[in-house]
Amino acid sequence: MRFFSEPRPRDHETGGSRRLARTLLACCVFGVGATAFPWTYVSATRLFDELAGPIAARTNPGFTCASTCLLTALLVLAEGRSRPSREAVRTACAALMGAACLVLLAHLMAGPATLRGVEAERSAWFFAAVAAVVLGFAASQGRMPTRKSISGGAA
Repeated sequence: MRFFSEPRPRDHETGGSRRLARTLLACCVFGVGATAFPWTYVSATRLFDELAGPIAARTNPGFTCASTCLLTALLVLAEGRSRPSREAVRTACAALMGAACLVLLAHLMAGPATLRGVEAERSAWFFAAVAAVVLGFAASQGRMPTRKSISGGAA
């Protein structure tokens, strides 16, 4: 009588998938962290010292970035071990990160606007969020190993 299931051998498929999941999760954490800081600032020290805009999470693009990164992280953490489950999660993650990329691209094209009537600039946190979202999108598009490459051709 067996009380414990026999351990399954670890194959390369789960290792590659976990590596992509960790990368995607790290991008999500960094993307959410970047929204805790202002994305615009004015560096006119003679007039205003260092004037920063609102925290990015309080703006529409910042909230979109934070919420899509949090939803993507939730999906990655809830991902199952079966291949169909991983494929479904990666497709959903790609859709969420693609939407965040489009919102950030539109925000980038619109320009940083003004603060107190002075032309503002983008902060490094905005570009960090863009990099995190783009890398997260690339990680969600990452290819998982196929059975042929793992088992040497036998399916």
